[in-house]
Amino acid sequence: MTNAERRERRREAARKGLETRRARQAQAQQTTATAPASDQADEFQQLADRVNGYRPPEAPQPPRLETADERARRAEAAEEKRLANLRAVLRLAQEIRRESDLHHHAYHQRWPFSPKRWTSEQIQAAREFLEKFRRPDGTWDPKPIRRKGKWRL
Repeated sequence: MTNAERRERRREAARKGLETRRARQAQAQQTTATAPASDQADEFQQLADRVNGYRPPEAPQPPRLETADERARRAEAAEEKRLANLRAVLRLAQEIRRESDLHHHAYHQRWPFSPKRWTSEQIQAAREFLEKFRRPDGTWDPKPIRRKGKWRL
């Protein structure tokens, strides 16, 4: 396509755009001119009702800042909850004889060696890991104990 053809196409597009804009403006003028007086009166009445019933918005309250003591209490409560969840997970692992599996899982997930340093998300993941050992009937699948060359439950 030559430059002259491109210019011609652009001119045509500009003409079409101008015609479209003029048609839309003419259509908008016709609709406002032909609007019945009753519709205009209704709109005016709605506007007047809105203005007369207007109440300025209430001033927003400044956010309440947390004191250091409150923050410390909240952090202590969160830590206590985390440790309670950790104790429950470890107790469950011991009850179903899957504590070594849990530590093996933690090792492969590259969690800290000490369970006390596990985060809340890691404790939740450990709980989900232990849930995999629940049988369809709701009982646990304990790990067998090997004693004197024999496997026993």
